[in-house]
Amino acid sequence: MGVERTDSGVSRRQALRASLTAASALAATQTVATPARAGTEVAHAGADSGISAVVPGPRGQFARNVEVVGYTDMDHRPAFKLAIRRVGDRWYLYTGHFWHSGWSVVDVTDLRRPEVVAFVPGPEDTWTLQVDLHGDIMVTALEQIFPNFGGDPEASFEEGIYI
Repeated sequence: MGVERTDSGVSRRQALRASLTAASALAATQTVATPARAGTEVAHAGADSGISAVVPGPRGQFARNVEVVGYTDMDHRPAFKLAIRRVGDRWYLYTGHFWHSGWSVVDVTDLRRPEVVAFVPGPEDTWTLQVDLHGDIMVTALEQIFPNFGGDPEASFEEGIYI
């Protein structure tokens, strides 16, 4: 199986690495954003509802034209790609992870208090970044972790998709 290349001769991995590097550099230079303050009061359910809560957020967060209504640290597993689905009267967020192989399910029915309700471990030394939903079916991609992101090039990994 050959390496997939674009018209310019750049491989898909090289393009991904370049875009991740550029996004990181851009994020590091953004100083004009208005800081969102963790622990500030946020109104919920409309301005006249009188309902408010203290929303803890990560230190150093910045937001512009965004209102934080809830926060979870995802049990110390940062989310990457996300999909949301209603099941009965509950809303669930399904996510893959960048630094942890596996998927989390987060109950986001109460936006002020998102709660991780399940973590499904993925295969060792494998990225599980992508998540897509269609009805009761979740499709997720499996990929070798790049060595410059902590992957071991000699380790066995899974590649393909899970359905």
